[in-house]
Amino acid sequence: MLEVKSIHCSYGNIKAIKGLQFDIPEGKIVALIGANGAGKTTTLKAISGLMKVSSGSVIYKGEDITNRAPHDIVARGIAHVPEGRQVFPELSVHDNLVLGGYTVRDKRLVRDRIEEIYGRFPRLRERRGQLAGTLSGGEQQMMAIGRALVSRPELLLLDEPSVGLSPRLVSEVFDIIEGIRERGATILLVEQNAHMALEIADYAYVLQTGEIVLSGTGEEISSNDEVRRAYLAE
Repeated sequence: MLEVKSIHCSYGNIKAIKGLQFDIPEGKIVALIGANGAGKTTTLKAISGLMKVSSGSVIYKGEDITNRAPHDIVARGIAHVPEGRQVFPELSVHDNLVLGGYTVRDKRLVRDRIEEIYGRFPRLRERRGQLAGTLSGGEQQMMAIGRALVSRPELLLLDEPSVGLSPRLVSEVFDIIEGIRERGATILLVEQNAHMALEIADYAYVLQTGEIVLSGTGEEISSNDEVRRAYLAE
């Protein structure tokens, strides 16, 4: 579905990604794991048009989408849930969800999809008129994921969805991610909680200083001795 072909990205003179190359098969969960500063978030930004790719290409469903505008990429079926959720705190839950459908021309479709989101996340329906900034961290994460789903993405990019959440809410969020995959979406997951990420991932890549140093199935990566020592606290 998505091919990342030898991409390079930099912040000024600092090379954040160096010739990154990997594939995301349709209908699968692919995890990117690595230490802070490894290039995981930059990779998601490069795919979603938020970071300039200096060389290489991003191919989505056979089309080169390298350096296209973010709204253009969303319209093609890719949604990005950034780290830290980035909700609009002074808007209601409902209005935040409406913003997720900004590329959808038929507003009746947006209304129908938001009703589906409420069905999937009953807590959001209960709080639909509440200011987003007053929600708990877990509720904000649900809303951020729900907002991305309003555009009905085929590929969902998730950046650190468990950050700052209690263990109970982490499990709930990962159940939601698996449910999204079961409904047909493809997911690229960046996650510091390597244990949880590898548990649900079909495939995984380990990044170090902007390069892939290890790849395999989630099970293969989680059983690797070096990965266990570095990321699984074993």
